[in-house]
Amino acid sequence: MNETTLLVVQLTGPVLLAMGAGFLLNPKMYAKVYSGFSKNPFSVLIAGMLSMVMGLLIVMNHNLWSTPLEVIVSILGWGALVKGAAFMVIPPFYEKMGKIFLNKPFYTVVSLISIVLGGYLSWVGFFA
Repeated sequence: MNETTLLVVQLTGPVLLAMGAGFLLNPKMYAKVYSGFSKNPFSVLIAGMLSMVMGLLIVMNHNLWSTPLEVIVSILGWGALVKGAAFMVIPPFYEKMGKIFLNKPFYTVVSLISIVLGGYLSWVGFFA
């Protein structure tokens, strides 16, 4: 595994794991966060900028598609880049995403995927 892959895996794994656990264990709190966040356009803009910068950093330094782990990291980078751009170019996109996310079956599935992916990336990044 190259150094960039390892770094991104070590940074994103624990974040995805904690985020997924938080969504699953505290759905009402996250619903409040999303509903309050979407009411503040500046917050949506800043989130878009941060997401786009994170995505650009990953894509510019790790646009690798050879191994399954490299594919996961590259997909995370491109996803963050596209999401960030969408938040800045189409701000209502965030509100629509929030409404979809607040649907119980959807956030449960997303939470579980985030926990599994975050756990896998954390394990690979720190213990494998």
